[in-house]
Amino acid sequence: MSTEAYDDSESPAESEESPAETNGGEVKLYIGNLSWDMDEQSLQDLFVQYEATDCVIVTDRNTGRSRGFGFATVPSQEMADSAIAALNESEQFGRQMRVVVSLPPEERPPREFRPRRNWDADGRKVYFGNLSWGMDHLDLQDLCAEFGNVDESRLITDRETGRSRGFGFVTMSSEKEAEDVVAQLNGQDVDGRVLRVNIATSNKGGGGGSGGGGY
Repeated sequence: MSTEAYDDSESPAESEESPAETNGGEVKLYIGNLSWDMDEQSLQDLFVQYEATDCVIVTDRNTGRSRGFGFATVPSQEMADSAIAALNESEQFGRQMRVVVSLPPEERPPREFRPRRNWDADGRKVYFGNLSWGMDHLDLQDLCAEFGNVDESRLITDRETGRSRGFGFVTMSSEKEAEDVVAQLNGQDVDGRVLRVNIATSNKGGGGGSGGGGY
């Protein structure tokens, strides 16, 4: 499974939902791909041996439902490294949890150039428009994971600034899963913006991106 943020030349890594803390040596961790059965007490129990504080699961502001990711703050980089070594890719409540240091965009390491892929029309590919500026490719993955296996998620970014352009794509493992994503998420309010979600269509002439689900 590939989950990346894409512009025309590079793909920044990690979540920009909340920057890493530096005051007093504290480090903020991004925790993704959480099971819908995971609650904040369970998350706290997992990270208590690393002296974690502020263990939170991010929820939808309207429904109160988990969005599939959260954060925890640990007191030092050493504790962060230990938590990542022990818990990243570990199975929790039937899902493989992702644990990484949460970095702001300006602190992300550069990624080597990779040529653009040829994205052919595929009924498994879903277009997401009107995304909150705080969302990234991991958030897209977490939003869709409830409806099946996410083969790939990508956030489209401005090549000059690296900032989100407000839309992206997710490829599910089947057309049925993609249809479920559209049916359940189109028109939903996420982070104060109403999502525009539909099956993506190929637009080789360009110009279709954020308006009609082309790519």
